[in-house]
Amino acid sequence: MKRLILILASLIAALAIDASLRADDRPKIYIRALISAKDSPVPQSHSSLISQFFENSMINMIKEKYDVMSHSTAKAMMTEKEELDALNCNDEVCMQTVIKAIQSEYLVYGEIQAMGKLKYIISVKLMHRRPGGLAVIEGSSIQQVEKIEFNDVKLAAQQAVNELLGNAVSDSGDGGTQIPGDNGAGGGDTIGGQDAGPQYNEQGAKSAAQLVSGSKISGSFTSPQRTDQWYKITAQKAANKTFTLNHVPGADFDFSVYDENRLVGTASGTISPESINATSIQGTCYIKVWNYQGTGTYTIDITDYSDPKLSAQREKGMTIQGNFPSAQRIERWYRLNGQEGITPTFTIDHDPSADFDFSIYRDDTLVATGQGTSPHDSVTCRLPDTGTTFVKVWNFRGAGNFTIGINRDPQATRDVYVGKNNRGQAMGSDRSSAQVVSAMSINGYFGSSERTEQWFRLTGQEGTNPTFTIVHDPSADFDFEVYNNDSPACSAQGTSSGDSVSCHIPGTCYIRVWNFRGNGNYTIQIRR
Repeated sequence: MKRLILILASLIAALAIDASLRADDRPKIYIRALISAKDSPVPQSHSSLISQFFENSMINMIKEKYDVMSHSTAKAMMTEKEELDALNCNDEVCMQTVIKAIQSEYLVYGEIQAMGKLKYIISVKLMHRRPGGLAVIEGSSIQQVEKIEFNDVKLAAQQAVNELLGNAVSDSGDGGTQIPGDNGAGGGDTIGGQDAGPQYNEQGAKSAAQLVSGSKISGSFTSPQRTDQWYKITAQKAANKTFTLNHVPGADFDFSVYDENRLVGTASGTISPESINATSIQGTCYIKVWNYQGTGTYTIDITDYSDPKLSAQREKGMTIQGNFPSAQRIERWYRLNGQEGITPTFTIDHDPSADFDFSIYRDDTLVATGQGTSPHDSVTCRLPDTGTTFVKVWNFRGAGNFTIGINRDPQATRDVYVGKNNRGQAMGSDRSSAQVVSAMSINGYFGSSERTEQWFRLTGQEGTNPTFTIVHDPSADFDFEVYNNDSPACSAQGTSSGDSVSCHIPGTCYIRVWNFRGNGNYTIQIRR
């Protein structure tokens, strides 16, 4: 009997160890936060919410089969500046740096593009670190989101998982999940009884693309069934170009521009014409056209790109006035002369029947966008210390006059420094000495790269469900955490300027800010 008990005990222990090994054998995957595309930027509050919904949905679908690495774990493994900087980049070379630094087997990364009023394109790629250290793109997926709601983004994430990892994965972990293989041929291990590997072969489509020699592409769709048509242009002819799609009325055709390593831009509006400016093509240029709806002919004109900022109208006052004579989409550009200050507020006024939007740029960097439907949209932003400010205005709908007022708030431009109280203790260095703020923005400063914390207490102006967004120099990495009374409510610990987070604060709101890397100014904007 004792021998039988010992045998059973040994068997149970062996099974437990085997189960533990199987759990540890799950492929490690890191899902990097989606970033806003440079060519078709998204308001930070929108991109942060879409990225959060997308990431949470994907994690719920794959967590039973994959060991998902957290952002904080990945960030802690990146000890070199080059590795941390690569997190803010979105090309294949940067992502190879990231995946090698964190030693993850798989990496999901991508970007969000604005395609009109509350319409977005999510483009994601799956990178696989093969034995020997070579990291390659295993698959890609492009999904459209019409509304910033969890269920809509969840559907996009579901489809992306299908395309990147093979077949559908449910939130409960039911159904098969495929793990891309190591043999480089698209095959691999199978879970759930189906072949693994991405369903969409982007490289194959590129290799079969039709070569374009002139300045115009002509094509047609004869069937309403979704079809992709690919074209390629040599690097010499594709440099600094604008691609403009025209198609027959009543149809809805869209297109994307790629280079050798990445998606450059996507135009997926509903009205012809649609354009993409491609100023940073690396290698051969590829164009994919598809019929989202309808049939008929189309053309794509390829013209030299001209930066509208070079001919922007100069403004020296605190008011910009302009006009859109027709409802046809037009852009107006204005160049400021420094009169806007460091933390200005821009407010547009126009006829209530129209819908005009605007964006603020510091040189070529998008700083903020006002894309509401109100005739009095307003945005406050923190501008980098150097550079020229540009304002782009466009008529999303309608025509008529507009006025943009610029408010240089002297209170908002004051920097907050951690001082000393009468006992020589640092003010704002902990919650008990938090500096009281009654405004809707906090401007702070870290004088050195030495790790420092700064605390602030709000007076109720934030409401109960606020959104907090931090803006700082892109070369630095500042994080913050929001407290409800004594308890942490939410935190933003990404690597990029513009990190945003929302949470429920029924009690007293405290904000803790620290410099994970670097020094300089920062602004935390509060929206209720």
